[in-house]
Amino acid sequence: MRPMLFFLAVLAAAPAAAAAPATATGRPALLHSDPAQGAETRSLPVAVRLRFNQPMRLERLKLYNSEGVEQAVRLSRDSATPSLEHRGGFARLRPGRYRAEWSASSPAGETIGGTLFFVAKPGEQQRAGP
Repeated sequence: MRPMLFFLAVLAAAPAAAAAPATATGRPALLHSDPAQGAETRSLPVAVRLRFNQPMRLERLKLYNSEGVEQAVRLSRDSATPSLEHRGGFARLRPGRYRAEWSASSPAGETIGGTLFFVAKPGEQQRAGP
């Protein structure tokens, strides 16, 4: 399968795979990410934010460019503490396609994970928020 078709197929399937069943049953789930799955940003992002439906520990957050080269990510100091939201900041990104791979675990030991794809477009650099 051509890389672009694969990329589009993953983007189409990911939201359905991560949607309502997990939240309806009380299982941990990712509710929101910034950048969002498949987003084309209006400026170069400085962080990936993950918001969950229940407190989670962020076990892993890795960022790769379109060539598969890992980009440095600084996790918030409290990534090992269960929280509804976690953030991984990074130095100035170049415009291009990125994938963020993450995994998180609940205090009860349930582990979830996923991959976010986004396109960083040039524009003004976003300011890091709280």
